[in-house]
Amino acid sequence: MGAIITNPGAESRNGEKNEIEPVIRRFFDDDHIKHITAPGTLEGGDVMMVGDHFYVGRSARTNEEGLRSLKVGVSRDPKYLWRKFCT
Repeated sequence: MGAIITNPGAESRNGEKNEIEPVIRRFFDDDHIKHITAPGTLEGGDVMMVGDHFYVGRSARTNEEGLRSLKVGVSRDPKYLWRKFCT
């Protein structure tokens, strides 16, 4: 279990990641926090988790590199298998 800090595609939302990270660190250590970094972008509103499946929409705010980074971060957790990642 852990957290993934996204890199929003909308410049107006990009500061949110800096604001939320100190709060996330109260609950998770460095080994349990992953980041989506540029050039990848991922908008949290484009991600939906149903059971152990992730459904992610590619949009103007979520790009292919952001999807790949999420897939890599999720696949490191044995609870979530790569094959269960849907776009």
